Amino acid sequence: MNINELLLDFRITSNCNMGCDLCFRNPGISDKSLADAKEVILKMFDMGFRRIGFTGGEPTIREDYIEMIKFAKKLGFLTYLSTTGCKFIEHLNALDGILDWVGLPIDGVDYETNTVVRSKAMSSQHETIRGIFDYLSKNMTSIKIKLTTVVAKKNIDLLSSIVSFVKELPYDYNAWRFYQFCPLGVSQTKRENLEIVEELVEKQSAK
Repeated sequence: MNINELLLDFRITSNCNMGCDLCFRNPGISDKSLADAKEVILKMFDMGFRRIGFTGGEPTIREDYIEMIKFAKKLGFLTYLSTTGCKFIEHLNALDGILDWVGLPIDGVDYETNTVVRSKAMSSQHETIRGIFDYLSKNMTSIKIKLTTVVAKKNIDLLSSIVSFVKELPYDYNAWRFYQFCPLGVSQTKRENLEIVEELVEKQSAK
C-alpha cells in the first residue's frame, strides 16, 4: 500500500470530558501549540501522506481544531474527524467544505448500555446520534458520515438492537465499522468489564 493511501491518525489532544471506560487515550500528555501542530501536518504532507484523521481524546475540546483541519485541507489532505459529535452541529457551518469525513460512535441505544460501555457522561449518546441525523436530514452537508461501534462484553448481545436503531435514522451514513474492544491507554484498567474473546465476536458475526 502506498503512503498516500494510509490514514494518518493525528492525536491533537489527550484530554476528554467524557471519561469513557473503553478509551485508548493516554492522559497527562501536554497539547502542542497550533504552530507546532501545523508543522507536524506539513511534515506529514511532505512525507507523502494525503489522508489525515484528527483524534484525541476529544479533538473538539481544542478551540483551534478547526484551524488545524482548515490548514490540512488547504495543503491537499483528505480530512477526517473522530469525535463524540457533541459539537458537530454547532460547528457544522465551519466544517463544511474543509472536512471530508466525520466518525461518530454508536455503542448502545439506551442509557444503561452507554453508561456501562462508555460513561455516565455519554449515557445519551444514542440521542446525540439521532439529533445529528435528524438535523442533517433537513440541512444537507458534503461531509460523509462514518459510524463506529466498539464491540465489548456489555453490548455484544445487543448489536441487533443497534443495527435496528441505525436503520431507522432519517439520514444515510456512508460507512459503519465494528471494532473488537482493545485494552489500550486508560481502557486497560477496565478490561475485565469490557474485554471479549475472539470466539464471541465470530459467533455474532455469523448471525
